Amino acid sequence: MEHHSLLELPGQLILTNSDLKVSMKGQQYITIYFEQPNKDGSDFNSMQIDYPDMTPQKVIGFTDTEITSLLSEAEKIGDIALLRAQEDAYANRVS
Repeated sequence: MEHHSLLELPGQLILTNSDLKVSMKGQQYITIYFEQPNKDGSDFNSMQIDYPDMTPQKVIGFTDTEITSLLSEAEKIGDIALLRAQEDAYANRVS
C-alpha cells in the first residue's frame, strides 16, 4: 500500500492518501493520513481518516480543535483524492 502525496499545509502539516480500498459492503474509500512534527520536534502528531467516512482514527498529539480543522481540510480535498485513487486503480487494471 502506497502513500500518495496529497497536500502540504503551513506548519509542516503533510497529508497523504492511500491507494483505493473497497469495504466489506463494496464501498470505495481511501485513507487520508495527517502528519506534523510536534511542538518540541521530538516526534510527530498524526491522525488518519477513511474518506468519505471521516471518522478520526489513530489520533496522536492533535487537540480537538486541530482535529476539527483537519477534518475540514479533508472535506475540501477528499473528493479529488478519491477520484485520483480511482483513476490510478483503473489505470493499473488496464495496463
